[in-house]
Amino acid sequence: MKKKIIAVAVFLSIAIIASIGINFNISNEEPTLSMKNIEAMARGEVDINPNTMYNHTLIRHYNDDGVSIKKICCEAEAAANCNPKLQLNCN
Repeated sequence: MKKKIIAVAVFLSIAIIASIGINFNISNEEPTLSMKNIEAMARGEVDINPNTMYNHTLIRHYNDDGVSIKKICCEAEAAANCNPKLQLNCN
């Protein structure tokens, strides 16, 4: 009778230790997966630069002499990108 009680106690001890180990491994993996999902949602589908005007290009407007620049502006042009920080004398 004592052998059966000891065998059951050992079996339950092993089962408890195994379930704690499995639960510990699962809880360690979840933050990694959830962090990847959060980063993916924050990044979005396309990397977008906030300093770029999409479908615009930087155009130089020269003075009548054709040499000196009167203004440099981002203007609409298909499939081009423009950084508004590079504009000069634009309204």
